Amino acid sequence: MTYSIISVLALILNIIMNREVFRHFRLRSKGHDYERRAEIRYSHFLMASNLYFITDIAWGLLYEHHDMQSLFPFLYLDCILYFMFMFLTMLTWIRYVVAYLDKKGRRSKIQLCVMWVMFTLGLIYLTVNFFHPFIFSFNAEHEYITEPGRHIAFALQIAVYTVTTISMLFIAHKSSGSEKVRYLAVGFTGLVMGLFLELQIIDTNYPLYAIGLMIGICENH
Repeated sequence: MTYSIISVLALILNIIMNREVFRHFRLRSKGHDYERRAEIRYSHFLMASNLYFITDIAWGLLYEHHDMQSLFPFLYLDCILYFMFMFLTMLTWIRYVVAYLDKKGRRSKIQLCVMWVMFTLGLIYLTVNFFHPFIFSFNAEHEYITEPGRHIAFALQIAVYTVTTISMLFIAHKSSGSEKVRYLAVGFTGLVMGLFLELQIIDTNYPLYAIGLMIGICENH
């Protein structure tokens, strides 16, 4: 239960701060909404964060009773969703950054393509994990065990956040005024998420990535 408290608070805080965003949530930008593409994609990131918070809350509650055989299928499913929504926060964040910069060139298309490939590979690896433990596994006592694929997946996400942060800080350096402040906010948000994801690799007993998301969302807000 203690593990889940952080994500409960993060979920509540996100809903309160961004209630207007969720009230007008849309999956796609059409017609006149195309000019609001960055705003719409940011709402996708916020929604992906909420989904991650929910699975993180469920993880804390379920793992506390991991010795109960009847709950194990739900624990395993939640673990799958945990990683899936973590990958989704990365994908939606990069899509937002590209839209925020309003880049439509070849480099941006390649960047988005790479993100979709990484997300798709993540889903494939999670599917493979059913048959051959690659990202995580459980022992006979239903205790969580990290596998090498988890570290690889996290390292790739950290690399993505690092590259994006450096890019945003470089753009901020060439900007001025309020525009510079906004670029710095977006850049440091990516930095915080990457940093706390790295801490999550070191210690799996605390909801560190959820803390990073919460700090990043507050900073960007």
